[in-house]
Parts: sequence; C-alpha cells; structure tokens
Amino acid sequence: MKIVRAIISTAALLCSQVGFADVRDEGKIDVIAAKPDSPRVLLLMFQSSSWEGKVPELLSRKIDTYREFVGSGQLVSSRPHLAGRKVRIALLYQQLPPAEIATFLENAKSRLALDGIDFVWGEKSEAVKLGDTP
Repeated sequence: MKIVRAIISTAALLCSQVGFADVRDEGKIDVIAAKPDSPRVLLLMFQSSSWEGKVPELLSRKIDTYREFVGSGQLVSSRPHLAGRKVRIALLYQQLPPAEIATFLENAKSRLALDGIDFVWGEKSEAVKLGDTP
C-alpha cells in the first residue's frame, strides 16, 4: 500500500512540472495505478494548465479516451492482472475549476457511472485520498 501511495504522490508531483501530462494530451492515459490487494484500478489524468480556452472540449475528449481504453478491453489486454477490478478515473488539478467546469465534471461522472466507471476529481495534493476513498 505504501508503494502505491508513493507512486501516486510521485506521479502527481511529476505531472505538476510544465510539459509533463495534461488533458491536452487527449490520446494518452497519463498514469495507471493499482494496489496488489485492491479491487480497484486507478487511472489518473492531470490538468496542469489554466482552465481557460478549449479545456472543456479537451477534457471531454480525454475522458472519452479513458472510457474507450477501459470499455474496449485495452486496459485488461495491456495489464491482464487488472482483470475484474473496478475502475476509478481521477482528475487531478492545481487550481479549482470554475463553476461551469464543475458542472461538466458532475455530468461526466454520471455518464461514466453508466459504464461502471467511478470518476472523482480534486487537487493534486489530494491524489492519495482520491485513490483510497471507497
């Protein structure tokens, strides 16, 4: 458990560096993390830039990439040991999103739930908590 926490914390720290991962990398899964004894796999995505501009559109495409990665079986085919685990996508950011983005995130959570995918979001400093909370 300590190892996965360290990985998540390190990933959040690395992704806070300019030029690492971001929702603008819409075709990329940023981080996959799973505790060996956990029934859940955590897919992390990072929003390290400003919420201005085309972020809602980019975020929508990034979420669709994650949904497709899970729904098409790519997650399990690339990591067979994760078969049968519940999936949680966690969006981590540096700045609180504006109200319209918060509404978008709530709607995305509802849509992903229809596919059996849990969706949470919070500040990068909350990465471990978001991954551990049932």
